[in-house]
Amino acid sequence: MKTLADFQELVDRELVIYLQSDIDEKLLESWHSQLKNLRSRRDQQIKDKLEPDFKPGAKLAIVIMTHGGSIDIGSTLIQEIRALFSLYDVWIVCQTLIMSMGTFLIMSVPIEKRVAFPGVDFYFHRSRITRGSIISGHHDSHDYAAKESQASRSSWKRKESNLFRFAVDNSLLSLDEIEDLIEKPRHFGTTKAIKVGLVSRVLK
Repeated sequence: MKTLADFQELVDRELVIYLQSDIDEKLLESWHSQLKNLRSRRDQQIKDKLEPDFKPGAKLAIVIMTHGGSIDIGSTLIQEIRALFSLYDVWIVCQTLIMSMGTFLIMSVPIEKRVAFPGVDFYFHRSRITRGSIISGHHDSHDYAAKESQASRSSWKRKESNLFRFAVDNSLLSLDEIEDLIEKPRHFGTTKAIKVGLVSRVLK
């Protein structure tokens, strides 16, 4: 996928999944619902003796715009997108704003399959723990588990460490660079995103 016209072709063929909210249970439900609809349409086309659009090897775009959210749910989405990539030509298309857990979610596919619309803003951000869950994203408070148990904090650090290693393996960032971006959060645009291996190109 090199151009906006390439993306529009997938829109016209309804081969696009939209993940455009915080990474939470509702987004996971939406992901599963959209996948189910694609598979139902495929099954109906096969039943009608038509060539299915959503078949192994078919191109599929996943549009992501998010402030971030649950590390656990984000990790589940990463695993499921990677499984889908083993069967389909999956592309990640970044839209408007990619924050926190979203910066890791877009790494679900190889860098050459990650693109962005013009003007997308990227922002790394440290996760925090709330009671019963680990959250990463846009929050007014940066109270990282002051009232949580040591076990919760240990679990949080382990999951964060796993994400960092995942990012090192799927971008051009070193571990030191990732930790620096997390410790000193800052926004950067598509030019820097290409340089550090978050996306491969901007659609024009």
